[in-house]
Amino acid sequence: MPRARKEKSPTKIYTYGLLPPEHGGEDLMRMLRAGHNYRNALLEVERDRLAETEDFWAKRGRYTELVARVRELEAVRFPRKDDPRRQAHYDLIDDLREKVREKREATIQGSLPAEEGRRRLRSRELKAEAKKRGETLTKEQMTRLLDREPGCVSVRRKAQLDYEAQSRARGVEPSPKGMVAHLRALGLNTITQEIDDRATQKAKKAREHFKVYYGTYLLIEAQVERALEKTQFPRFKRWTGEGRVGAPVDTNFGLSVDSIHDCQFDSKHGWEENRGNTVLQIDPVGVSCAKGFHTRARVCVDSRGRSGSKRLSVWVDFRINYHRELPRGAKICGAWINIYTLGTRVKYELQLQVQDDSFQVQPRHGTGVAAINLGYRSSGRVAYVLSEDGKGRELLVSPRIEASIGRADTSRSDRENSANRMCDMLLGWSSELGFPEAFLVGDGESKIDTWSGSVTRRSRSLSTRISALKDAREESLSNKLRGILGTWAKLRQDKQTRPSDEATYAAFVEWFHQDKIYQNNEAFTRSGARNYRDQVVRDWAHELCDRYEMLLVDGTDYAKLKMRPKDKSVMPIENQTEIAHRRDNFAPGNLRSIIEEVARARGVTVDRHDPSGLTQRHHACGWDEPWDAMPRIEHKCAGCGETFDQDANFCVGLFERFRGILPPAPARSPRTSRKNRSSSGSERAGGGQEAAE
Repeated sequence: MPRARKEKSPTKIYTYGLLPPEHGGEDLMRMLRAGHNYRNALLEVERDRLAETEDFWAKRGRYTELVARVRELEAVRFPRKDDPRRQAHYDLIDDLREKVREKREATIQGSLPAEEGRRRLRSRELKAEAKKRGETLTKEQMTRLLDREPGCVSVRRKAQLDYEAQSRARGVEPSPKGMVAHLRALGLNTITQEIDDRATQKAKKAREHFKVYYGTYLLIEAQVERALEKTQFPRFKRWTGEGRVGAPVDTNFGLSVDSIHDCQFDSKHGWEENRGNTVLQIDPVGVSCAKGFHTRARVCVDSRGRSGSKRLSVWVDFRINYHRELPRGAKICGAWINIYTLGTRVKYELQLQVQDDSFQVQPRHGTGVAAINLGYRSSGRVAYVLSEDGKGRELLVSPRIEASIGRADTSRSDRENSANRMCDMLLGWSSELGFPEAFLVGDGESKIDTWSGSVTRRSRSLSTRISALKDAREESLSNKLRGILGTWAKLRQDKQTRPSDEATYAAFVEWFHQDKIYQNNEAFTRSGARNYRDQVVRDWAHELCDRYEMLLVDGTDYAKLKMRPKDKSVMPIENQTEIAHRRDNFAPGNLRSIIEEVARARGVTVDRHDPSGLTQRHHACGWDEPWDAMPRIEHKCAGCGETFDQDANFCVGLFERFRGILPPAPARSPRTSRKNRSSSGSERAGGGQEAAE
């Protein structure tokens, strides 16, 4: 008889500061770079898979010419955003894309078994029903609802459920690879399984090419999978020296906290040989300091030799500020090192995902329901809360935070002005003396071998890069100048520059040192202000949890929200600047995430609702009018003549939508962002798993 599945214990993330590695720093940076390359390779594999899947369905549905036409139009680029042909061009692409989606859906429905076709249609109906109620179904909730309907469970889905039940009966989570192998053995592959298999083999080839170790590639694959769940295709990233390197923690059984502390490391035999834990080690606590206790930590980032007893761990050794003791008897589900830059300094931190029964949420909250409006006003209000009894509370900007951000903005302005002066000096020097011969070498194209084959890369000479500075944006000018200085220094070391260039080079070096000062001043001031801001919001969220047991918030996707030009045109420039400044300091999305985090820890329910139409409607009289885009708090209703608080009015609308008095506004079809559209022109929706949904 299969064992009953035990519910997972809750987890928490423990973060510890690290000093730069004393041993194994080169191995750490090598794995960091490998993980960065592997991420971009996975995106390349996914882009090719989407294009191949789109071609498969187009050929099957006989609309390949339509897909080719769309790709041809998407390849057209408009250098200027104010080109009058631009909007009509993109509207045509959207219309053709809609036709492709309709033909694709019809082709898929005609290729699936009856139960799977019904499952696809029923999932859309459930989403529409949930949206009418102002709810959003998660993937797990949708799957449970569909599995309860007999007409939506195909033979293939039954085989999936059987495999999941067998895996959990053994005490392990179902493996995606094992699931595919199980279905293949039963002859229940999806129609596009061959395309998925080729993509899997390409990803494996990239992983082997870059030599990404177990813990790191699991982090990268999970990161890419989360990014691909969004509607926009993720961007390829440049190498900046930042990222995460994971420890090889077993995903099924984890790592006990006791084994981390109760280890014996023998340094006499080198950094690769040890007795005890071979994944993560933290020495007993040593000397206390102002912020905790200093001790040593070792993290495995790679291995040498064969698996088993002959496997040798590659360790990275740090000094760690062990300010928070891990609970004994707990289990570590994941461990990774974060590497990021703050100004010109590289920072390291160790994060541990700890699982323990002691993390169970003990509800500690008040009673009643409150609605929250998140926004930014020139008055200094960044959030407003309205309770059921009509009492309102507001969160105002802290003067300390505004002063700190102001100092950071001043440093940024000084840095940009300094870069502009250096740029003018370089352009004047080049026009007066011309470029040395070594600066003219390098323009052209070259072939570079990559994991997937040879690609053509364009290279630019130093003279071309300097000439292009006059068109560079202010925010990227400093980084471009630094790259030019680095190349110039190498040519000067090889004695390929002229004596007449020395004065300009000396001024360039002086600018570089001053630029580092400006950058550090801005980075550390802004970081301190934002840390203090998060603490202010966190304290305010705890106050809300002390008063209420449910919080209503709007479900806006702030990452995609942009102010339209017609909304900006009615505002004075100073108001636009002030709102943009406050948006950066108190971003609504950041406020909401902190409130939700605190609420989960306190056992408070946070309910998101569709905010469409809540601002422009005066809920006291029901009058609808165009939204007042001015940053004023009060607005006079054109219907009843009453002057009301716009934020409080929004909260009243949230209450009405929560109680079902006000239905959700009809959905409008958003335009796909051109910025993040993949070059293949394929959507994320569907893909190789369409037949399985």
